[in-house]
Amino acid sequence: MSLAYARNDWYVIADRNSLEQGPRRTRLLGDEIHVSGCYAHPVIKDASGRMLPTQIKFDHVWTTVGDRPRPLFDIPEGNEPGRRLVPCGMVRVKCSPLRAVEAVTTGQGARLERYGIETVQVSDPESMYLLEYALQGVFNRGTAKSVIGRMEDNLPLAGKTGTTNDLRDSWFAGYGDDLVGVVWLGYDDNRDTGLTGATGALRVWSE
Repeated sequence: MSLAYARNDWYVIADRNSLEQGPRRTRLLGDEIHVSGCYAHPVIKDASGRMLPTQIKFDHVWTTVGDRPRPLFDIPEGNEPGRRLVPCGMVRVKCSPLRAVEAVTTGQGARLERYGIETVQVSDPESMYLLEYALQGVFNRGTAKSVIGRMEDNLPLAGKTGTTNDLRDSWFAGYGDDLVGVVWLGYDDNRDTGLTGATGALRVWSE
């Protein structure tokens, strides 16, 4: 999909909560966007001061930077009686490791119920140990060493930084006992970010 085509789509630019926090700036498809007003009367402008069209739908404010916007998609189920639209932001939670129940047994080990889950080992344990050891080395002595001080409670951690040619993309993928995440930083028009994986995405990931 070309950038010219994408500019004529509609994008979420704010919700009720973010508008109540006052004016702010953001970016949409490489353009600087100024967001102000209230939920009932949002004011969305580009960097030149041009008013952008807005729609309020699904409890969010939508805008487009194109000259010939296509119709905003519909979600019929969203208008059903009793439906609630709940804004979901980014939160950090502590969760248990991934588990699957294979069977339920008595205290003596007699099987009461079986769920048909078969486990098959597909990777060599020694190879996986060496791979994880290398990924943990990224934190212990490599490009992610700079964040160890503020993530001591999460150790051990494993991950990998990534930087594409001309600093166009900044990546970091990492995991620990109770967290996993991938962060990418870059521009829609593929220009230089000035960031490596360690100076950009890693910092976001570690927060």
